[in-house]
Amino acid sequence: MTTILLITREKRRRNLLEKLLNSDYIIIVAHKEEKISLLSEKVDIIILDFVSLGFEGLKIISWIRDISNSLIIIGWGSREKKEFKEEAKLYGVYEYIDDSLKAEDISSILQRALTQRRYQEKLKGEKNSSKKEIEETPHSHFSLKDIYRYKDSLKNFSRLLSVRFDLERFLNSFLLLLREMLGINRLYILLREGENYVVKASLGGMKEIVDNVKFSSQCGLIKYLVKEGTIVYKKRVDSLLYPGINREMEIFGVEVAIPLIKGGELAGVLLLGRKVIGKVLTEEDLEFLYFLADQMGIAIENVFLYQRIASQKRYTQTILENADSGVITIDEKERIVTFNPRAEKILGLKASEMIGKDIRSLPAQIADLLYEALSTGKSYHRHEIKLPPGKCHLGVNTSQLRNGQNQIVGSMMMFTDLSPIKRLERQKKYAEKLEFLNEVSMHLSQELKNCLVPIRTFTELFPHKYLDEDYRTNFYSLVIKEVERLESLVERLLFFTQPLHLIYAPESVSHLIEESLSTLKDVDFSSIEIKREYEEDLPSVFVDKEYIVKALSNVFRNSIEGMRGKGKLCINCGKEKSSIKIEIEDNGEGIKKDYLLRVFDPFFSTRSKGMGIGLTIAQRIIEEHKGKIDLESEEGKGTKVIICLPRGRRGEE
Repeated sequence: MTTILLITREKRRRNLLEKLLNSDYIIIVAHKEEKISLLSEKVDIIILDFVSLGFEGLKIISWIRDISNSLIIIGWGSREKKEFKEEAKLYGVYEYIDDSLKAEDISSILQRALTQRRYQEKLKGEKNSSKKEIEETPHSHFSLKDIYRYKDSLKNFSRLLSVRFDLERFLNSFLLLLREMLGINRLYILLREGENYVVKASLGGMKEIVDNVKFSSQCGLIKYLVKEGTIVYKKRVDSLLYPGINREMEIFGVEVAIPLIKGGELAGVLLLGRKVIGKVLTEEDLEFLYFLADQMGIAIENVFLYQRIASQKRYTQTILENADSGVITIDEKERIVTFNPRAEKILGLKASEMIGKDIRSLPAQIADLLYEALSTGKSYHRHEIKLPPGKCHLGVNTSQLRNGQNQIVGSMMMFTDLSPIKRLERQKKYAEKLEFLNEVSMHLSQELKNCLVPIRTFTELFPHKYLDEDYRTNFYSLVIKEVERLESLVERLLFFTQPLHLIYAPESVSHLIEESLSTLKDVDFSSIEIKREYEEDLPSVFVDKEYIVKALSNVFRNSIEGMRGKGKLCINCGKEKSSIKIEIEDNGEGIKKDYLLRVFDPFFSTRSKGMGIGLTIAQRIIEEHKGKIDLESEEGKGTKVIICLPRGRRGEE
């Protein structure tokens, strides 16, 4: 059973600790000096609550150390109060825990502290019983007071750690420091790689050993260090419980193995040989080494963290340098932070001249979008901007940047040069225009020929048959009919070249449908059954009546021609969320699957009569009204045309 002295002024802190720990711990609470003095040396671990004590807790640590320098003190506080953590470590706190840790993490820290406490007691007992092995003789060993001789060396080494993150150099520097202070003949540092522990730095060791020998996670020494978490002294280890440890240490020619703990796990091992003067390591030596090893584990973790960050930074930099898109980022102070090579090439600006500058150094359109993303959080996706004349078109994406605490730290823009695409689009439109004109000319010449041939024939016969009354009647009738066809043809062709000037007004859908049917004067409806199904209370649509009637009449004509003048035509009208839906379904011959994607193309027709522009005209009119037209068909089963017209003004809901 482990006994804990909790120094706190708040009862609820004890309750919280009891919830975090299991029944293997006895918790005693005190906050007055006399009780703390009385209980300190009767408990295993002291936990000092900085949440309730504040900086007064640091004073308590000082006079606890006056009572005994070997007492294990653990600080407990809030993660946000980092100043307590740093100060507590300086005052000699073994470890610092905060409220964010899980119960198993706290238990692990307490177990390590308890192991340290028992190890100190064991060393103290062995010192009293075996003075020959560990005897404090003046000038024969390294004591704690001698640390001050190396004060300058330790300071220099600390500075080295703070600015250099080369792992190999860091490890070698650490071993050199140990040799300088302790005078040890052999030193090794092994770090974990997968399931093995491999030599990463050494002094005085044989090259063959360094290059070829490694410890697996199943060897006796590693299993001991993982389980016990304490120093292994070859002469004192129980070889029955942990067979093979002595042999494993003899391979390296060392006397002591010290665990390097990183994140609660065994990250590595520090192996130490004998002192060059032949003396054994003392209790103070081992305590000092254990302290250094603890700091070493933290330092190694920091080096690995730095290397991961540096690697990620290099990876990100590589991506930015090789990205096909330009990337610009700014910080919360509107200064340019990132300006990748692609951005340089697209904008014709140098990163060296832009990074660190205010966003006003950028083209105005880019600066405005970055500022908008930063200040309002509004983002753009596939937004197009055009830089000043002579520049280029850009496709832009923007977003606001936030850190892990959800604080705004800047904004970002990714952009691509759309100029090549725009050129291709212009070339494509020009090619399509030529193709369209070619197709128009071909169809126009055919239609004109169809109109002019009968007129020419009758005209050639006119001098000879002028006195024939029947001839004159037929001649006038035919000429008028063909002239009307020509006028209709010209009108339809002009439709594609002129903008639509729409005059909106509220119109009844049913009235539009009936008027559209009535315009088909040349159609014989005697063999056509028309079925109408309209929802009640259909709202009006705001449309240009003349154009919508033209569009619907073209659709009706197309359906009737698909039925070859006889069959059933169903017209359904209903309300949807923001539109009126009109469905026109016939039971005609239908359309082949291969033709469905082309039905709205100009001049596409599966029939010998007509130019094939009726559905194209209908589509343009409906889309100009912000509506939609679609077509479903199956060969031999008929065709359905679905038209949706917005209920609001000009597409407003």
